[in-house]
Amino acid sequence: MRRMALDEATTAVLMAQRDFSEQRCAAVGTGLDADAFVWSRALDYSEPLKPGRTTAEFSKLRGELGLRNVRLHYLQHFAATVMLAGGDVRNAAGRLGSCSPTLSLQTYAHVLDVTDREAAAILERTISARDAEAQEDLRGSTALSAGAMSQDAGRSAAIRCRARSR
Repeated sequence: MRRMALDEATTAVLMAQRDFSEQRCAAVGTGLDADAFVWSRALDYSEPLKPGRTTAEFSKLRGELGLRNVRLHYLQHFAATVMLAGGDVRNAAGRLGSCSPTLSLQTYAHVLDVTDREAAAILERTISARDAEAQEDLRGSTALSAGAMSQDAGRSAAIRCRARSR
């Protein structure tokens, strides 16, 4: 059994399904066991849905939405891509049911290529921004130095003039 955190929206859907299941069980005169399946065709939710049933329901929904080229398996790839783009390979692998993060990395390496390019772009923007600040600081200190040098040159000239007049 895997344990994982759930967001509020998913938790709300699961709680609504549990309420529906309890009502359905009560309507047929049975109780809902604590270890009942979330979705089941059995009236007491004691048996899991068969995988083919889930695929058939998805295909029906897909047809209604006009998404003929979308397969149920693509949702797993979508979830993996989103999670791995977040950068936490260990948690992504655990949620995907992968036996190791290495397998997830090998399967979804294309995601890391994209995130690597994004990381490079972030570094470039950061370095460019700091480089621009440094250039501005340099221009400011150069102008300051030039001003100071002009003042020093002016003082030197004044000192030379005074020395000659003596």
